Amino acid sequence: RRGAPLGEPIEGDPQHIYVTFLFRHTPGTEDVMVQVFPLSLVDRDAWRLKRFGDTDLWYRTMRLARDARFQYLLVRNPLPATGVYQS
Repeated sequence: RRGAPLGEPIEGDPQHIYVTFLFRHTPGTEDVMVQVFPLSLVDRDAWRLKRFGDTDLWYRTMRLARDARFQYLLVRNPLPATGVYQS
């Protein structure tokens, strides 16, 4: 109801939360990733979303520091290993 990404507490770990990024499939979507700024934070595979079965939903849940702050974009069909993305 409040939008995404979704944040969930981790029992017994007050320093971190689970963050789930969501993306709805659009025609032609073959791959989705979270592009993080600053880019030095990015391990491309770690930020790649997974498709939920045969549905139109893509997701990625990550354990992040509770006080983490960064800007991000959800990028559809990123170009491979060039550092250049298309949206």
